[in-house]
Formats: sequence, C-alpha cells, structure tokens
Amino acid sequence: MTSVTAGSDAGSDAGARSGSADTARSAGYREVLRRREFSGLLSATAVSEWGDAAARVAVASLILTATHSVFLAATTFAVSYLPPVAGGLLLGSLADRLPRRRVIMVADLARGVLMLVLAWLAIRGPAVPVLALLVVLFASQLFTAPFDAAYSAMVPDLLPDPREYLVGSGLMRVLSQLDQVIGLVLGGLVVSVVHAAGALAFDAATFGLSFLLVAVLVRARPAPAEERVSFGLLLADLRAGSATIAADPVLRVLILLGWSATFFLLAPEAVALGYARDQGRSALAGSLLLAAVPAGATLGALLVGRLAVARQIRAILPLAAAACLPLLLTGLDLPVAPTVGLWAVAGACQGFMIPLIATSMLVTPAQMRGRVGGIAAAGFSVSSGVSFLVVGALADQTSPSLAVMLVGAFGLVTVGLYRLFWPRAAVRRAIRRTYEG
Repeated sequence: MTSVTAGSDAGSDAGARSGSADTARSAGYREVLRRREFSGLLSATAVSEWGDAAARVAVASLILTATHSVFLAATTFAVSYLPPVAGGLLLGSLADRLPRRRVIMVADLARGVLMLVLAWLAIRGPAVPVLALLVVLFASQLFTAPFDAAYSAMVPDLLPDPREYLVGSGLMRVLSQLDQVIGLVLGGLVVSVVHAAGALAFDAATFGLSFLLVAVLVRARPAPAEERVSFGLLLADLRAGSATIAADPVLRVLILLGWSATFFLLAPEAVALGYARDQGRSALAGSLLLAAVPAGATLGALLVGRLAVARQIRAILPLAAAACLPLLLTGLDLPVAPTVGLWAVAGACQGFMIPLIATSMLVTPAQMRGRVGGIAAAGFSVSSGVSFLVVGALADQTSPSLAVMLVGAFGLVTVGLYRLFWPRAAVRRAIRRTYEG
C-alpha cells in the first residue's frame, strides 16, 4: 500500500525551494536520515520486513509441497493480507487513541511470539494440517494493521516539513521494496538449504530487534487524541475516517486508485512459485521471481523521486498503465530469466505509488491520520488478498502465465476508466496547498 534524489544530486537538491510545484524538488535522503528518530523507525521496520517476506516464502513452500496446488500456495499470501482488513477498519484508530510508539512495540512483541509458534508447527512437518499453519499466520497478521497505522501516522510528526515528508515517504517506499527483495531471496535460500522453520524463526528474531530499535531510538509521545478506547469509540472513529475520505475528492480518488492498482500489481507474486514449478525450477527460482517486482519497484521509486512534485503527480496514471504492459507479455510463457526482467519492469512502473501515498497522507488532517490510514490499509489488504486468490484460482484453471496476462488486460481497462474521471483541477489545488503552502 515515495521518493527522492540519490547520490550527489541529493545534496544539491536538498536546498532547492521554488515557488512552483512544477520545479520544486524534494530534499535529499541524507537530510532526513540525520533525524535520529526517523532513522530508528525506518531501521526497525526494515528488519521486520525482511523476516515477514522470508516467512511468506516459507509457509507458501510448505503448503505447495504438501498440496501441489498453486491456489493453496497463493492462499498463504492472501491470508497475510486479509487480517489487516478488520484490523485496519477497527484498530487503525488506535494510532490516534494511544501513544503511537507503544502501539508499534506491542505489535512487534505479539507478532514475534506467534512466529515462534509457527516455526514450531513447521518443525513437525506434514503432520501439521495446512489449516493450522494458516490460522496462526492469520493471527500474527492481525497485529499488522495497528502497527502500519501507527508507523505511517508517526512519520509526519518526525518529518514535519511537507517536502521532507515526501522524501521520507520515498525512502520508506524504496527500502520497503528492497526489504522484500532481501527477505524473499533469504526465504528461498533458507527453505532450500535448511528448512522452512528456520525462516520463521528468523522472522521472530526480526520482530524482537525491531522492538529494541524503537524502544531505544524513538522517544515516547502522548496520544494525539484523548487516550480512551472502547468498541463504540472505534466504530465512531471508523465513521469519521470514512467521512473524511468521502468528503475530499483528491483523497478519495487517490485511495481508490491505490486499491484498484494493487489488484493487478500483485498478480506476478501470486503465481511466482507455481510459475517456477511449471518451468521445472526450484523454490529459489520462485523466490527470485517473487523478488523481481519489488526489486523493480525500488528502482522505480528512485527514478520517480528525481521528478518535481507536480510531475510526480502527473506521472501517476501513465505509470499505472505502463505497469500492465509487462503483465500482458507474461502470457508468452517465457523462461524464468526473461520473466524476472519483465516483472522487474512492471515493478519499476509502480513508482507512481510514491506521490499517491505521500499526498494522500499529507492532505489528511493530522488528528485523522490513524483512522484514514487504517481504512486505506484495509482496502489495500482486501485488494491484495483478492488478487492472490483470483490470480491463484485462474492459474490452477489455466496456467500462471495466462493468469497474469488476463489480470494485466483488466488493469489497462481500469486505469483507462480512472483517466476519464480524474479530478484534475482539484489535484492541482491540492498540490499547491500541500507542497507550496
């Protein structure tokens, strides 16, 4: 469910401040990384994402080996996305009702313990029912929504300048994609060389390290709202967050586009292990296919981050359409190596998610960020889970390559519809108000 200039350009662009969003560039990475709390929070999230990605490969491999079903293996990924739906809708506002640092740390501890349980189940091997693995994975992911909401809502407090926040969001996106690459490759290696249980134990350890980094490097802050939680308040917060999204045409269209795009952007990951199997390749080849999209997305985030703010916004729809083209070519059923290249290109086009996510958070009132972020995350999770289920089912009925091609065609049609109804004037006003005000 973000950007900037790199290398030596980062320093020179950091000072660039123009009166127009068309020419104004974001600050540099080094500028935001000098902020100790932001660096600490970023590091904590990075290490836990390594473990998460490795754990998904481990559980999917266990299920694929036991059942020989691409659909059931894809279900593993769907399960990891679906729990945040309920969590995002109801628990996202905990990031507004409770101290955000505390929410992050409790979520880390809970997920670490549940990953240890999952590792123990994996050691028992085929005797453990697939349903038991999915239930524990589901439980662990329930804590992802409050973690993500608190994390996202805290960053604007750590980077109060909008241009710095755009840079920080870009860096978060770059590292998030890179973390997935590292985690997926590590997961494939551990599963191939050792055992799936090792990847799950590794995930538990990363949550422990994340907890320590936040405890040491991020200072405690009071809750943005009155520190009071009840089911009635959570429902009221859900209604308030929904009303905020519905009332703002820019926020509404950005979130809806993000939800829609997630469906087709994740299609390659849903069938990667099955695609490798059909090519007669190992779990490591499958993990490389899984890593191709986030690897490309890392490059895309870096490239989009070099654009001026307004150009980043204008690139949203063209890049979303371009991301569908490599998916169409996947229907050629090419070997693993060229398919990795195609999926990396599709990932690079995902750079449009940088301005989409950052702008949607910046146009949201500060006291509503947890609620709106939770609802947005829930929608991303629904779209992600449905994508894995639909694409996995299509792959079982046809083939992994054809399933990805069909979803790519659907994506092109979807982006075309958004182009017809894009609120151009409102978006221009939002850019001026948010980044120039």
